Amino acid sequence: ITNDSDQIPAISAVTKDLGLTVGVIFPTLSGSPSMELKSAASFSKKIRDSDLANCLFPYNLKDKNGRLDCPGEWR
Repeated sequence: ITNDSDQIPAISAVTKDLGLTVGVIFPTLSGSPSMELKSAASFSKKIRDSDLANCLFPYNLKDKNGRLDCPGEWR
C-alpha cells in the first residue's frame, strides 16, 4: 500500500529478477496514483476514499495514560 515512487526499484527487482507478481494498492485521498509506480507493478488498485476515511482513528484518543491529539496539519 503506497503511492511512493521510491518503491519502483524494489518492485522491478521482484517482478523482473524473481518473476513474481507484485500488486500496488494506492491509498490516495486526493490526487492521482503515481503512473510510474502503476507501470512497475503487475497490477494496481485504488482504495476508495470512503473506505480509507472509515479506517482512520479519531482525531483525539484518550486512554489511562492520557490524551493523544492528531496534529492539525495531518487532518
